[in-house]
Formats: sequence, structure tokens, C-alpha cells
Amino acid sequence: MSNGPVAETYKERLKSTGRRVGEYGVALLLVLCFFLSFLGILGILFPSGLGLGDLMRIRDLSLAGREEGGGWEHVAVPGWEGQPAGKTPQAIAILSTLRNEVKSRGAGSIAWQQAVVGMRLASRDAVQTSRRSGASIRFSGKDSIEMGENSLVILRKVEQDPVRLTKRSTLLVIDGEFRGNLGGAEKQTFDFELGKSGARARIASGGEGGGPAEFQITVNPDRTTTLSMYKGGADVAASGTTVRLEANTATTVLESGAASAPVALPSSPVLSSPANDAVFFYRSLPPIVSLAWNVLEGTDSYRIVLARDREFRDIVAREDLVRPSFVHGNLKEGTYYWRVSGKKKWAEGPPSGTGQFRIVKDTLAPDLRVEAVGGGDGKERGLLKGASEPGATVFVAGNRVPVAETGDFECDVKLARGVNQIVVEAVDPAGNVAYRTMRMNRTF
Repeated sequence: MSNGPVAETYKERLKSTGRRVGEYGVALLLVLCFFLSFLGILGILFPSGLGLGDLMRIRDLSLAGREEGGGWEHVAVPGWEGQPAGKTPQAIAILSTLRNEVKSRGAGSIAWQQAVVGMRLASRDAVQTSRRSGASIRFSGKDSIEMGENSLVILRKVEQDPVRLTKRSTLLVIDGEFRGNLGGAEKQTFDFELGKSGARARIASGGEGGGPAEFQITVNPDRTTTLSMYKGGADVAASGTTVRLEANTATTVLESGAASAPVALPSSPVLSSPANDAVFFYRSLPPIVSLAWNVLEGTDSYRIVLARDREFRDIVAREDLVRPSFVHGNLKEGTYYWRVSGKKKWAEGPPSGTGQFRIVKDTLAPDLRVEAVGGGDGKERGLLKGASEPGATVFVAGNRVPVAETGDFECDVKLARGVNQIVVEAVDPAGNVAYRTMRMNRTF
């Protein structure tokens, strides 16, 4: 009995401790929910792939732009309306196309917003693409840059060179892959700051004798950056030296800033199969499509790009392969385009010609018309003629018969005495089947 008050006191202490633990747990849960919400907001404002170092680099670029010009450069893009001075920064480029998730960041801001087709881009604006996304930036005339997936670029103002009488645009390439096609009528120079190395590539295009320039810039997984020139030329300034690139050559710049000597690009592969404009039919399961091309000597690998459009913006597959073949077994109905390029280390050569094929879903039985044009009246043999859809396979009494490209066929059949029931079967490329039964009589 003497332990009663002590036990009650112990129980009260246990209850009090339990309440405190519960309160702490609820508080911890609330803090965790707040933290996750905060991370979600950051994920919206700052797209994946953009680190703190990149943000600081963007800020440094913005400050550098202010120090150079003390404000916005008002350089009109040909064909575009001017903007009021002192209110809106003058556009130097336009986002002409985009696919899937593409975000933009205005100068002086750290928040990203969803980009839209036709938006104007000014000095110190940034554009970033996500996975399976892409965008096209047009400067003027035929001068444009195609951004691949997971790419980030920052634009600099357009400057007028009073000596060379040319315009110069600067783009800071931070991550991803970029294909450039520069061939405007107006002579213009483009400077590309390659990755985080500090190296610069200067590419000129347009004007009298300038000619077009085609190139590709890729920030590689090891953080080196490769510039491949397909047409025209470029000067790459890195670590106090200048490397000159001509057509069909490439250089790779290390993160430290050192650039390799020019290397020759692999030649373009030749597509071998399937035949151009080939059609693959299926009824329920998508067909297995095999793509092949010739072997290129001196290459380490091949890159195949498969897309739904001829401009290769809506990309379905992009693979690096060792063998000169590629198989895909899950393509939806539609028209597809494909091309292949050879790779030597990080340098990618010019692509092959563009192949095209179609995937067609067909669930309808093929048309089948059959008539007897000979036989009967005691004759030992009869003649059947008919037609089915082009590409169909025809069987008469279980035996395959030749079919013309138009789908027409004829078959001589041996008749037994009495009534003969002859089954004619047509199978289309998708596997759909049509039957017809013909009765031919041979008298005794």
C-alpha cells in the first residue's frame, strides 16, 4: 500500500513524457513539410542542371555587361519592330521554336519562367532546355542556333565592330549541345565562350565572300567542350594560344582552358537499310525496325538520331553505338526520319543523308476478288484470276502463287471429278487475312 502514491507519480511522469515526445514529433513533421515545400519551390524557380556555380557565373556575366555598356544596347534585328527606348531592352534574338519543357531567365533575375515561341531575347537573357526538349534561337536571316536537350546558354549584347564593319554576338555555352547554321546576308561574327574553360571560339558568317558556317558545340560528360566545324572556319582562343579550325575539323577544350590540335572529322556514313520510304505494317504489336549503315574506318562509335520531323527537333531516340546497326521495337504509327554520324572520341562528324520510313497500323482484312475464267465441262484443269491489295501474299488451295506489284494474280488448278471447292487466301503485310471459296465443277 505504501507504493501506491509512488506508482501514481511514475505514471503521471510517463504520460507527461509521452505528451512531450508527441509534441516534438508533430513539430518535427511540420518542419519537414515546410522544408519539402521549400525544395519544391526551388525546383520550380531553378531548373535541374543549374548549380550554384552556374548561377554565380550568370551573375558575373550580368555585372560584366553593365560595366561594359552601362545599360542596354539597342540594336535592331532586321524585320523586327523596334521597342521604346528606356523601357524594354532591345531584342537581339528570338526563340523561334521549342519542344517540351524550355525555360528562360531574364537579365538581372534568378527566377526561371516557361518560355514561349516567339519570345524576344535580349542581352544577358538565358535559355535552358530539359530532358527530351529542344529550342531554336534565331538572330537574323539564316543565322540560328539549335539547342539540344539539357542545354543552357546565355546571350550577350550585339556589338558593332567599327574596323571590320561587322556585328558581333557573344553566347556563353554552359552545358549541353548546340548546332549552328550561320549564313545570313549580313556579315556577322559570333563569339562562343566554351563551357567554363574561358576559351572563346569566333565564327564569322554572311557578307561578301563570308559564306555559310555550320558547326556543333558539345559540352562533354567529362566537362571538356568540343567544337566541330562542318562548313566555314573558326578561331579558338584558349590559354594564350589560338587554334584555327577549317571545314571538317574539330578541337576539344579542357576545363583548364587548353585546346587540342585540330583533328579531322569522320566522313559521313551511308545508310543501307531499310530502303528510303519503306513502310512497316502491324496489326496489334508494333513492328521491329532494324536500321543499318556502312562501317566507317577510324571511328570509335556512331551516333544515330531518330525523329518525327525532318528538322530533327522532335527526337524519339539518340544513341551512341559501337556497331553500325540499331533496332527499335516500340514505335507508334507515323512517319520517322533518321540519320547517322561517325564519332572519334568527342568529335562528331557530319551526318549522313536523311532516311525516311513509315509505321502503319492496319486492322482491316485485305480486299480480295476472285473469278473462274476456265475449267468445268469435263476439263481436267481450271483457271482462277483475281486481285488483292499491293504487297499481299496469296495462296490458292494452300499453295502460294505469284502476285504482281498491282496485286493481280492468276492460277491454274487441277480439278478432280465432281464439285471442287477451292479456297483462296490473301494475307496483307500486317497479317490480316481474307478468304474466298470458289466452286468449280468437273463432269464425269
